[in-house]
Amino acid sequence: MVSEKSALLEQIEQYCQTTNIAESTFGFLAVNDGKLCSRLRGGKDVT
Repeated sequence: MVSEKSALLEQIEQYCQTTNIAESTFGFLAVNDGKLCSRLRGGKDVT
């Protein structure tokens, strides 16, 4: 079973590839955190 974090990261990665933006740009635009994806990969939560 895929965790919610893994599923979210997968969706973010796909979106970034489709729109040709960096993951850091996505994080900054979405939640004002350019390290969002790296934090999620490191086991942190979205909150």
